[in-house]
Amino acid sequence: MGFAIRFCGGSSDAVVQILKLEQMLVTAVTPIWYVGAAIWIFLTLWKKAGVPRWTILLCPLLITGRPDFALLYVPSPLGLPLYDGLGNIVDMIWFVVLALTYKDQEIKSGIA
Repeated sequence: MGFAIRFCGGSSDAVVQILKLEQMLVTAVTPIWYVGAAIWIFLTLWKKAGVPRWTILLCPLLITGRPDFALLYVPSPLGLPLYDGLGNIVDMIWFVVLALTYKDQEIKSGIA
């Protein structure tokens, strides 16, 4: 996006197409992500996952979401890496906490 704005202008067709593509991808992926997060929260609350219930508070869906509004004001060379990198760092911290608190347990099944 930075290169398109720099070399084509802020209102160019290239910028418009990039924004359309981003909106299409977000529209397609966001519902799937919310369903997955809801399933994980449900399994954790009903003790079907091997992690403690308090880890739900660290779920990126609930607390550690990206502060998009603040990153809009970061100057141009750092804005995009911070915007994308912050989401990756938040997800990494969440998965590290899950890995450190995971306890292997036998899940009782009503089938067998």
